[in-house]
Amino acid sequence: MKGKNDERLHYTKRFSLVCEHILDVARGVKTEDYGETWKRLGLMGIYVKIFIKEGRLNELIWKKGAAQATAKNESIEDTLLDIAAYAIYGILALNDNNIDGEQATEEHLKDMAYAINERFECNKYGYKPITAYKSKCNHCGTEFISEQLETYCEPCKKVLLKQSGCS
Repeated sequence: MKGKNDERLHYTKRFSLVCEHILDVARGVKTEDYGETWKRLGLMGIYVKIFIKEGRLNELIWKKGAAQATAKNESIEDTLLDIAAYAIYGILALNDNNIDGEQATEEHLKDMAYAINERFECNKYGYKPITAYKSKCNHCGTEFISEQLETYCEPCKKVLLKQSGCS
């Protein structure tokens, strides 16, 4: 019987440490950076945030493979900690009866919902949504729109390639 109690105590302590870490990150650095954004979003907005994090987790675990699952700036652990913090903020919002968030964020939530719907439609039909990036050419300074992050506009790319002998 002692073995089960030891195991329970062991995992209770580890669980407590993870909760303390969530508290330190969510109410420390992240609150300094983002303020009380969760209140403006309400429970519906927090749901969207959890949904987005779930998509990140899916990418990290299933598409990249758990062995090499780290995005450029976020690990599986970071993603799970964010989901846990959002869940706690969701409970706070629910307890405050803050379901819809503040009126100022309603348009933002609609935009987020539109982006999620677009993602599902694209996945359903096997294509990726087109993302447009506004860039400024490092060579001539012209602003342009591209589907990927670019440092040179098309005319400058051609000139620079010719100059380098790589046409």
